[in-house]
Amino acid sequence: MTVHPQRSLATPEVLKQTVQENWTRLEKDILTEANALWQPCIDCLRNGERPPDYTLLAPLNHQASVSPQMAKDYVVRLKKLAVNNWVPEQRPRPALGYVGFEELAGEHATELDEFIDRSLTDGKFFPVDQSKWLFSHSGMRIPSEEVFDRSYRAEIIRRISDEGVGFGRY
Repeated sequence: MTVHPQRSLATPEVLKQTVQENWTRLEKDILTEANALWQPCIDCLRNGERPPDYTLLAPLNHQASVSPQMAKDYVVRLKKLAVNNWVPEQRPRPALGYVGFEELAGEHATELDEFIDRSLTDGKFFPVDQSKWLFSHSGMRIPSEEVFDRSYRAEIIRRISDEGVGFGRY
């Protein structure tokens, strides 16, 4: 068994110091990237051009531009994730079309979501009964075993095995 020489000599204190130094450097590099690309991104958007892609801030590329404050918030959240063994602070909220506001907001909410509760109270959100239009919309339901059987097993797997379509070629 080969032991990495740098790690075999490290004590927990040395490792902790190394992690802290690397984290400090990463944080500085993320903020430097945000500061360097903030104005060029704004200029590109004004000119109707595609903004440059981020490297360290790539998970935020869905934003048109990343402000230095957004980068600071990203660093804080990234550090929280790292410290928490990459487990998020809260689960993703369920689709409103499935659970509705009652389960996420108000005094009788089973899983209170403060953002949704506040948005309802402030009048930013308001309930709309869409069952008249979406009574059979698949997005309003959790897929059943029947849907799984018919779409996945009967169509996809059957085509791969029986028809020799080959995986990945549709």
